[in-house]
Amino acid sequence: MERPMVVFDIVGAQAMFRRFYTNSSSLTYAFPPRPTLVGLIAGMMGIERGTYARLLDPEHLMIGVSLRSRIRTLIQTVNYVRTKAAGEFDGSAGGTQTPIEWVLPDGGERMIRYRVYVSHIDPEWLRTFDHMLSHQAWVYPPYLGMSECVAVAIRVAWIDSYKEIPAGSLVVCRTAVPAEALEELVQLSDGLELSRDRVPRHLDDDRRLMETGEVLIDRQGRPIVARFNRPAFVVKYLDPVSGEVLEEGGMFL
Repeated sequence: MERPMVVFDIVGAQAMFRRFYTNSSSLTYAFPPRPTLVGLIAGMMGIERGTYARLLDPEHLMIGVSLRSRIRTLIQTVNYVRTKAAGEFDGSAGGTQTPIEWVLPDGGERMIRYRVYVSHIDPEWLRTFDHMLSHQAWVYPPYLGMSECVAVAIRVAWIDSYKEIPAGSLVVCRTAVPAEALEELVQLSDGLELSRDRVPRHLDDDRRLMETGEVLIDRQGRPIVARFNRPAFVVKYLDPVSGEVLEEGGMFL
């Protein structure tokens, strides 16, 4: 089966991808979960909120994401206005302190960079998205989780047809990996920092949580060498950051 793919980067100074099960303390994932990326793409294309759940669900839109920079996290306390009662919106009741965890660049890097791999069952829809990326003609600006985390989307490559790797094959996987797809972890790289998190996978048009799953990712962006019980993908393209031709394996979330 031949299916095209668009590869693009999301770059910003900080990020916050709120864990769906946290309460007053806002903790973050190390990477944007699938619904975050779906909302990002929908906003960039100007698709109205509450109308794209079917168009961009996992059966129509395939998304993978990899971390391309070193990161760290930092918890800061933010002062919000107390608004428990109607008369408190003027700030008369004082503030309330809420801890928020941020994703920040590390290792001397100035920006966080995520690489996103997108395919759709409708090639024309994907062409439209690629055209928008190429001309930076998005309707709403991209951001990394919260509107305070302003970002920029950079087109990396258009791939006419990505290669599908059969289940059970050895894959050097650069992307986040659905934990249930992992069949055998073949090689552990030096310094590998695997993180396993439960993340949302799909929301309906009313933003109700429909599906969750566990995802593995190396927090410093190193590849995971493994065999999987479902097909993976391999893409080859010219990386505008390094100037090198890359051949990468990945998994859709």
